[in-house]
Amino acid sequence: MRLGTGDLLFYDRLILATGSASTVPAIERIEMPGSFVMREAADAMAIRGYVQQHGARTAVVAGAGLLGLEAAYALYELGLQVTVLERGGRLLAKQVDARCSELVQGHFDELGIAIRYRAEAASLHGEGRVSSLQLKDGTSVPCDVFLGAVGIRPNVDLAAAGGLAVNRGILVDDRMQTSFPGVFAAGDVAEHNGMVLGLWPIAAKQAEVAAVNALGGDESLIAEVPGPSSRAWGWSYLPSAGPSPSPGRRSSSSRTPASVRTAGWFWPTGA
Repeated sequence: MRLGTGDLLFYDRLILATGSASTVPAIERIEMPGSFVMREAADAMAIRGYVQQHGARTAVVAGAGLLGLEAAYALYELGLQVTVLERGGRLLAKQVDARCSELVQGHFDELGIAIRYRAEAASLHGEGRVSSLQLKDGTSVPCDVFLGAVGIRPNVDLAAAGGLAVNRGILVDDRMQTSFPGVFAAGDVAEHNGMVLGLWPIAAKQAEVAAVNALGGDESLIAEVPGPSSRAWGWSYLPSAGPSPSPGRRSSSSRTPASVRTAGWFWPTGA
């Protein structure tokens, strides 16, 4: 491997963990002041500073995944009136069942955070900085701060330049090995079974499997890693081991006190 300094590093085994960057929404004037994406702590600090500096009152978050909902709640705690845009028909459809989506929706309703479904951003507007957002259906939403939380983009350039098989991420098998023997990938940059999940528990497990195999062991990623749990908006939910359950099924943990179990995965932490 050649470094940027020109030096060469020789290896017997290599693990690529080059991570990812935030996906920038493809909307007009995305570069306007007041428009953000969030991937690092510094991004969150920049948003807070902008809100305080400009006296922002309204915010729109594009993307209602876990990161988007956590960001929406954080903006709400800063005193902003928040609107969340969800392209689909319900919240967290990949993580929970329909009943749990209703419970989360109800909680955000109580907070006064608006969720707009089947809604996508088209263009930002304002004099010198963002003041409104136009949606693809032609409607306009007040918006002093715009935050795009629409996913990640794996950093595959190094792998692609080296001739590894890449798709959205670096393609890996159950042993986290790439198309080159002895070269492994893990974390946000790895694409396993057609998925790039971008979740910390999964990244940690992938790294463990890659490390064992790089050291001469034989371990496979044979089970789904529990999904993330979040307390960031005043609720917690029980991690799932795979896709949301089929209708009529409940998902819970035997370690959870019966007093806080619900008909689904979510419950108020203060209850």
